[in-house]
Amino acid sequence: MDTFEGLIEEAQVALRDLTAARPALAVAVETATRQAFEAAKQFENLSLRVARGTRHGADELTPAVGGLLDHARRARDRANAAQSVVQRQLKNLDFSAELRRSEIRQLGLVADPPVEGRGPHFEVAKRPKPPDVVADNIVFPAGKPPPDSAA
Repeated sequence: MDTFEGLIEEAQVALRDLTAARPALAVAVETATRQAFEAAKQFENLSLRVARGTRHGADELTPAVGGLLDHARRARDRANAAQSVVQRQLKNLDFSAELRRSEIRQLGLVADPPVEGRGPHFEVAKRPKPPDVVADNIVFPAGKPPPDSAA
């Protein structure tokens, strides 16, 4: 029993650490989402201005304006990548916390297994035997109508 208690305690400490780290990561996700939205909005505004200023022709773009557009595009991509990374970290943290909860439940059941009759009761239900149905065509003798027909 001492082994299970030690394992349960380790899992509880890990779960406590994961739970304590979640609020900061949730704030980081919100911040990264806001920054990604702002970067996308800035890139869209700049690209609209460039399109209006050059009459939708990229061939008329000067290198300086092209550099500004590329810089805004890279900033948008960086913000989106940072948002994806932080969201993935939050999902991994939630998954790890759920694993720890499941581990604690399972270790608790292993340490104190349910007594017969206290746990779930499973029954084996047998299917009823199908009726004997012959799939052949029914043949009536010649000259006699079938019994169900009104003749």
